[in-house]
Amino acid sequence: MSKKLNVYYWKLKTNHGNFGDELNHYIISHLSGCKINQIIIPLSGFNYIVTSLRSIYHREIPIKKIPLIIKQFFINDFIVGIGSIIRIPDSHRCKVWGSGIISKNEVIHPAIFCAVRGKYTQNRLRELNLSVPEAIGDPALLLPLIYKSKVSKKFKLGVIPHFLHFEDFKKMFKDDDVIVIDLTEPIEIVIDQINSCEYTIATSLHGLIVSHIYNIKSIWYEYCEMPLSDDDVKFLDYFSSVNIPEYKPFNIALLKDMKTIDIVNLIINSEDINKINIDIRILQKQLIDIAPFPIKYEYILN
Repeated sequence: MSKKLNVYYWKLKTNHGNFGDELNHYIISHLSGCKINQIIIPLSGFNYIVTSLRSIYHREIPIKKIPLIIKQFFINDFIVGIGSIIRIPDSHRCKVWGSGIISKNEVIHPAIFCAVRGKYTQNRLRELNLSVPEAIGDPALLLPLIYKSKVSKKFKLGVIPHFLHFEDFKKMFKDDDVIVIDLTEPIEIVIDQINSCEYTIATSLHGLIVSHIYNIKSIWYEYCEMPLSDDDVKFLDYFSSVNIPEYKPFNIALLKDMKTIDIVNLIINSEDINKINIDIRILQKQLIDIAPFPIKYEYILN
C-alpha cells in the first residue's frame, strides 16, 4: 500500500523518543503497510492557526516546517493512538484508537472514539457526555502479532525505568543477573531485552505492558525521588482493561539492599497482579477490528 496515514503522537524535543509514544509509528505502519505522516498540531480551524503562529514565533516549530504546517491544515483526518494524550487533540478530524487519560478530571474534546485504553478513560468520556466506545485496550497489546522475539533468557530480573529514571537506576542495580533496560533504544532491541528476562519490574507503563503481553511476570514500581507528572490513573486504566486488580505501586528505593532472588520472590508471590488475567485475543481482535486504518490480511484475527 502506498497510502500515507496521518498520526499524532507525542514527540520529545531531545534526540530520542519516549518508548510508548514511539510505538505508534511502529505498530500502525506494520499493521497497515502504510507510511506514517506525523501530525504536528492536532487541532482545527482558528485554534490551529493561532497555535501554529505562536509555536513558530516562540521557535517551537522551525521556520522550515511552515510549508508542512500549511499543508497539514487541509488534511481530512488523523489518528491519535498510544499514550496518555487523549486530552490534547481538539479537532473534528481526530480518530482516537487506544489513547487514555493522564488525570481523572482532565478535559477531553469531542472526536471519533474508536477505542480507548481502559475503563477509566471510558468513564471520563461518559462523565463529559461524549461518545463512549465499546473497545478498550492499549495498542501495545498487539506487539506479539507483529514481532515475535526469539531471544533466550539471560537475566533473572529486568528493571524497566521510565526514561527519566534510567541513570539513577543504572547506579542502583549492578548485579550481573539484572539488566536495566534503556527505553530510548530501538523498539525491537527493547522488546528483545525485556524478553531476555525471567521477571521484570517497571516504573514505565509500557515497560509493564510489554512484559505482560510477552508473558513475563512484572509488577509496577514508583520512584518517589522523581515522581512522574500524573496521578497514576494511566496504570489503573491499563489494569482495568486486562483484569488486573488495582494496587498501589511498590517503592523502588526499598529494593536497594535486597538480593535479586528476594525481588523475584516478591514478584512471584504477587500472583494476582503480575500478569494479564483475561484472554488477550479478545482485546486484540477488538483493536484490530475497530482500527481506523486498513489492516494487512496477515494481522486480521478470526
